[in-house]
Amino acid sequence: MVLDEISGWTVNYDLDTCGVTAKMDTKYLKPLLFSDGQIEVRAKLISSGRLAHIKAWIMNGKGEVCTESDMRFYVYPQKMAIEKFFYTPKEKWKALP
Repeated sequence: MVLDEISGWTVNYDLDTCGVTAKMDTKYLKPLLFSDGQIEVRAKLISSGRLAHIKAWIMNGKGEVCTESDMRFYVYPQKMAIEKFFYTPKEKWKALP
């Protein structure tokens, strides 16, 4: 699901590590019609620690929230993320091809 993906990228960017979804509560508020225009997906880190709390939304072309998710991500220590999951730290992102 796209909300899970954007939340994972939020962990990557804001916490400079990786993690896995521990819990995801999703509310479908209204139909997402592509005829309304380009969709937008957003996520925000609410708090962090061993579990990161992230809120994420899908909005239609009118800027209306159609789906929202309240998520918890288990966050790996950066050293473990690099060694076991091949995470690339942010400082090296621009050097990637």
